[in-house]
Amino acid sequence: MKLKSIFTLIVVLGSALTSQLASAQGVVNFSNTNAVSISSQAVGDEQMNLFFTTGNNAGGYTFNSFALLLAANPNAAGVQTYANLDLTYGDILNAFSGDSANHVVSATGGYDVFTPDSVDAHTSFLAANTTYEIVFFWFGGNPLNISSTDTLPTSTDGWSYGGATFPFDSSYVFNGSPVFAITATPVTAVPEPSTLALAGLACLAACWRSRK
Repeated sequence: MKLKSIFTLIVVLGSALTSQLASAQGVVNFSNTNAVSISSQAVGDEQMNLFFTTGNNAGGYTFNSFALLLAANPNAAGVQTYANLDLTYGDILNAFSGDSANHVVSATGGYDVFTPDSVDAHTSFLAANTTYEIVFFWFGGNPLNISSTDTLPTSTDGWSYGGATFPFDSSYVFNGSPVFAITATPVTAVPEPSTLALAGLACLAACWRSRK
């Protein structure tokens, strides 16, 4: 009877451990929004691809938000903006489409903030040490003024910036970096079920020997 109780306790503790290890631990902010010197660049491409590589957290990350600082845009006010989270030159992971109607260019500028969309089984999971891209685009035909800085984005978790490109006009070069921020929640890796099972068996064996 005691042995059965011990085994039950091991199973319960193992489940609790799995749940605890899967929980999020803090938030990574990858940004250059604290830059001292910020200017503006007029971009007429109607699409900007912004590349970044995640840090080395073994369990990966849950993508939380992307914010891009737009400068004053009196000639493009009211133009709608969109953004996607993509694998590098690959599949769209999240189209950020759930609240796209709220994303319009302001005449006075400000942050355009996008959050993941859960529609159509889109995912917001980011693997460790993997390059992704944010595809930011707008319509309307007018150039868009995007805030820029020579300060590169940084994080405390080893993320890195891969530059901004313009697929419709490959000759265009963005001076410095757009002013942006990405927030993501590190996810702690969950041990394989076999690992937990071995740990449980080892504990059970120790308890059995002790009982004898």
